[in-house]
Amino acid sequence: DSTSSSEYHRAIIPITAATTCYNRGLSVSAVKQASVVNLTISDPNREKARTVLATLIDIYNRQGLDDKNKVTANTIDFLNERLKAVALDLQGVEGQVQRFKTEHQITDVSSDAQRYMDMARGIDAQKAESETQLNIVTALERDLLLNQDNPSLVPSTLGIQEVSLTSLVEKHNSLILEKERIEKNKEIGPSNPLLIDLTQQVQETRRKLLANVRNLKEAYRITLNDISRKDVQLRGQIRNVPQMEQKLVEIQRNRNVQEQLYAFLLQKREEAAVTLASNIPDARTIVKARGLGQVSPKSKAIWSLAILMGILLPLITMLVGDFFNNKVGDAAEVEQKAKVPFLGIISHIRKIQSPIAISEKSRSVVAEQIRTLRTSIGFTGKGKDVRKLLITSSQPGDGKSFVSLNLAASHALLNKRTVIVELDLRKPHVGKYLGVQAKQGISSVLAGKSTLDEVIIEIPGYNENLYLLPAGYLPPNPAELISGKAMENLIAELSRRFEYVIIDTPPFGLVTDAVLLQQYVDITLVVLRQGHTHKNVYNDINQRIGQKPDFPMYTILNGVGWKQRYQGYGYGKYGGYGYTKGYYQEE
Repeated sequence: DSTSSSEYHRAIIPITAATTCYNRGLSVSAVKQASVVNLTISDPNREKARTVLATLIDIYNRQGLDDKNKVTANTIDFLNERLKAVALDLQGVEGQVQRFKTEHQITDVSSDAQRYMDMARGIDAQKAESETQLNIVTALERDLLLNQDNPSLVPSTLGIQEVSLTSLVEKHNSLILEKERIEKNKEIGPSNPLLIDLTQQVQETRRKLLANVRNLKEAYRITLNDISRKDVQLRGQIRNVPQMEQKLVEIQRNRNVQEQLYAFLLQKREEAAVTLASNIPDARTIVKARGLGQVSPKSKAIWSLAILMGILLPLITMLVGDFFNNKVGDAAEVEQKAKVPFLGIISHIRKIQSPIAISEKSRSVVAEQIRTLRTSIGFTGKGKDVRKLLITSSQPGDGKSFVSLNLAASHALLNKRTVIVELDLRKPHVGKYLGVQAKQGISSVLAGKSTLDEVIIEIPGYNENLYLLPAGYLPPNPAELISGKAMENLIAELSRRFEYVIIDTPPFGLVTDAVLLQQYVDITLVVLRQGHTHKNVYNDINQRIGQKPDFPMYTILNGVGWKQRYQGYGYGKYGGYGYTKGYYQEE
């Protein structure tokens, strides 16, 4: 039986936490131009939510009814106290009438006396009513003055037909009840803005109420003075009645006043009792609670958000990545940001079997890209021969030596006598790639210690068309060495012997060697490596081309990833040769 094996877990939480939980799910909205409010609550359990709403409405109605009954009960208590006092006075007057008749053996009064008594009865009724009203407002004034520091409910106005007073009393009692209800909440302190506002409203209402009571009190006193003048006139007429009857009339007048007052208070108590019994809640349910279906989580909103995030997240990721990426990007970026012509790309190679990627029979992607690059270089002369090339980069590791070696090999395959001049006298790599270890080289030629024929080396496999002029020993002053007349003579001699002279120089972003050698060549090729070269290279290139606009400069993008292979410049993968350490450590 699945039911018997089910486990139920019960959690006991503080009432404040439970209240807060329900308050979060509860919403109240008023209907415009109607005394109607809509109550809605969100809860995983529909029946529990319906029960909570029904209980909330029931408690609201009971509290409202209790507030009404509390005011009416205070009024009844006040009337009962007054009835006790008037009943004692009435008993005393009744006994006084009986004793007077017995002592003086009077059974009735004359017709004149009876007429005066009837007149007096009317005056006494007016006087009793005015005195009662005066007593009520006096008691109300006393209550307001005594409870200034701790305001409490005041009795209803009973038979006083004064709209302004009744309205102020009802408003005062309503504010007091609301204030007491809020003060019962232990989480609300005296400094709560709502409680402070209610306290100020109570004080202002009591001030207006006290002023109204004092005005009414003065008006009732004036009315009593008028009645007293009529009473004095009547007493003058009563003096014409025999003395014994006159005294009896006075006593009976007093009794009539007490009887009328007692009857008035009894009537008001009955009215209050009827009001207490007939009080009903102010609110009623128009439409019972019903389920509206699933309101959370909102499937449409979730799907919309998911689609929106699916669109925005990749876009934001790309924008943020581009913002924080300080390395050279694709070919389009190079063309856009470098203010020099762009010649082409060389793809990334993962595994290098030979430093020379091009041969007579090779048809690899990189080999074709080198052939395309060779052709593009030929068109840069605009009808003139481009025979002397200077290849440099911005920083170590960009692959300039790899590009130099393969461009030289590609020209040699055309049966063009080509020489690679390893003029990176600080950190040469071409000789290492070819496995050549030469102690003598350019440095010794420039220093006058060796001849060109003694140091130049043929690279086998290219029909005596590819040669290397190695760097030789590393001089302490390479910049000064290549700035002399010997350098100019060396380039001239190489140009006479070879159809193509390709000069591999140090990075121009670190040392000045490449700048010094630009005057001897036809074009300068700057090698950039995707994801490796810093984007500052664009500023360096643009600055140098601005300083020396007569020296043609072009860019080549090396190490292009597999994703960019269809961008029109080439395709495939490769790994470029380059520097692994900076020049500053060497110097």
